[in-house]
Amino acid sequence: MSPDTGNELIQAEAAAWLARLRSDSVRPQDQAGFQAWLAADARHAAAFEAVTATWDLVGGLKIPRPMRAVEQPSPNRRGVLLMSACVAAAIGAGALYWRDQPPEIYATGHGEQRRLLLADGSRIVLDTDTQIAVKLGSDRREIALARGRAYFEVSPNPHRPFAVTAGGHEIVALGTAFEARLDGGAVTATLEHGRIAVAADGTNSRDYLLAPGDRIAFLPGGAVRRDRPDMTLALAWRQGRLGFDREPLAQAVAEMNRYASQPLVIDDPAIARLAISGIYTAGDNEAFANSISMLLPVKAEIEPSRIRLIGARKVRRPG
Repeated sequence: MSPDTGNELIQAEAAAWLARLRSDSVRPQDQAGFQAWLAADARHAAAFEAVTATWDLVGGLKIPRPMRAVEQPSPNRRGVLLMSACVAAAIGAGALYWRDQPPEIYATGHGEQRRLLLADGSRIVLDTDTQIAVKLGSDRREIALARGRAYFEVSPNPHRPFAVTAGGHEIVALGTAFEARLDGGAVTATLEHGRIAVAADGTNSRDYLLAPGDRIAFLPGGAVRRDRPDMTLALAWRQGRLGFDREPLAQAVAEMNRYASQPLVIDDPAIARLAISGIYTAGDNEAFANSISMLLPVKAEIEPSRIRLIGARKVRRPG
């Protein structure tokens, strides 16, 4: 039996179980049989979930309710078969529905974060100034990251791959948790746990397989950088905090400014390359400026519309 034939059989069995469990003649023995069927193969639960989701999505079909004698305890086979056929029809209709439906768009504004729970059980955290398009198909789950950063906790389903596209690159996962970021033409993927494959664009068509703790960045110009960051720092943004590990002050300032209404401005090129480490509250630029003024030779000048960072020995310009 080919894999496709096996999958079709499992889908048909799932449709039959859905029909039986939702019929008027369902019995306790049916519930026990259903649980045994689920336990027999790991693919059964995923198939039943997909069939149920499709059935619910298209709103079911009008099922003629067969007449049955009160004293007859066994299921009406004709009625169950009729409902099974209707479920199968709904699956076909649902597949067409999914293909034809436009994706759902989710976005955050400046300084905003948002948590999503998708219909398949996957969870997403959107960082500030982020936009994604979500399309959950019957055989594939697709997320397009238009800008920003998002964290994905993927609900396992080997028959419905979960793919995130960003800047021409594709990140494919099953049951896993990872971060994807698109910023200034650079695409970065960071894997917390599980496994993902990242397909590069352009002439380099190889897949990069990431292990837990890996990070890969595709930079403008074609360069590829791989490393293993401190995951506590790398993923701190999900709790509204930003972590830096010996990063240039200019880079840390750019990151802090993504969340705050009062921007930090480096007014002295000499301090832009100073290294900064630590975890700071996203959106609180004044606390960040006060902290680095104690750690680095930097002076913070708080103004109504901005916070100027200058060298501690630099004389302030008039005006």
